[in-house]
Amino acid sequence: MTNFTAKLYVFAFHVLKYISLLFSFFLLLSGLMFTSTDLDITTLATTITADNLILNILMLLVFLSGFFLVKIFCKKNGNLTVRILMATTFLFYTVFGILLILFAKSVPHTDSLFVYEIAVDCAHNNLEAINPSGYLSVYPHQTGLVFFYEILIRFLELLGIQSKLYMWLQAFNLLLTLLMIYALYKIVSKLFHSAYISACCFLLVLFCF
Repeated sequence: MTNFTAKLYVFAFHVLKYISLLFSFFLLLSGLMFTSTDLDITTLATTITADNLILNILMLLVFLSGFFLVKIFCKKNGNLTVRILMATTFLFYTVFGILLILFAKSVPHTDSLFVYEIAVDCAHNNLEAINPSGYLSVYPHQTGLVFFYEILIRFLELLGIQSKLYMWLQAFNLLLTLLMIYALYKIVSKLFHSAYISACCFLLVLFCF
C-alpha cells in the first residue's frame, strides 16, 4: 500500500507539473500575442486587441539577456552586483513613485475610492457606511485596509493635514512597498544563499513592477 501511495504521489505530481507548464505556456503565448486594455475605469469595460508578437519576443529576449549578464557579473563580484541592483531598484521605485504621487492623475477610483471614502468617514466618526447592504458587507476583506487608513487619516489630521489625504496614503504605500522589496530580498538570500538569485530577485522587481 505504501508503494502504491508513493507511485500515485509521483504520478499526480508529474500530471500537475505538466498541466501547470501547459497553462503557463498558453498564458505566455496569449501575453505575447494579445493586449487587454481597460477603456473605461468606471465600467471596467475591457477590449482585447492583437499585439506585435515579434516586438514582444524581442523585448522578452532583451529581458532574459539581463539574467545572463547578471550571471556574468555575479561570477566576478556577486556582492557588488547585488548592491548595485539593490540601490538601482530602490532609487527607481522612490523617484518614480514620488513623481507618480505628485504629477500623475492618481485620484482614487472604484475600489480604492470606496475604501478611501469609508476610511475618511470613519475617521470623522461617521459609521453610516458600515451597514448590511454597504460596500464592506459585499467586500469584507477590505475592512482591515479601511481600519488601517482610518488610523493614518486621524494621525494626519492631528498634524493639521486636511486636504489631499490620499496623497499621503500613497506615500505611505510607497514606503511599505520599499520595505516589502527589502523583506523579499532578505527572504531570498536566507533561503538560497546565492548572490545570483538575490540579484535576479532585484532584476525581477525592477523590470516587472
